[in-house]
Amino acid sequence: MDRTKGRGAMWGLLALVVAIGLMGSALAGGSALAAKGGPNATTSGGPTMTVSPNPVPLGASSIDISGSGFRANQALSINTGMIPSVSVTTDANGSFSLTYAPWGGTFWMPGDARIEATKQQGKRTVVLAIAYYTVCSTNPC
Repeated sequence: MDRTKGRGAMWGLLALVVAIGLMGSALAGGSALAAKGGPNATTSGGPTMTVSPNPVPLGASSIDISGSGFRANQALSINTGMIPSVSVTTDANGSFSLTYAPWGGTFWMPGDARIEATKQQGKRTVVLAIAYYTVCSTNPC
């Protein structure tokens, strides 16, 4: 057997295994994704956001959303998946805090949800941080 062909096949197989491993990590929420992780997950190594209370009691009329690690005086859109989204500007330290009360009262559905902090970059919307939270199916949780 020609050793150069054997080595080429070995390196090709190794590259394939590494590529599949990286793709699997990204699909499973690994570091290749922009946002990952637990109940108040945020972008890895970047801005962070939290939702309080978490879990949210069923029928809650508001939640507190806070963030840090953004640029100072940065204009953000806080997208809750409900209309309307909220515009906020970070303070001199790159932080913000707000109480979100959806118009029309309480219409959170039980289950897992997420909130995104985004900015406009030209015609694109860029997600800077994501916070995950859970709405209980009972009140109290």
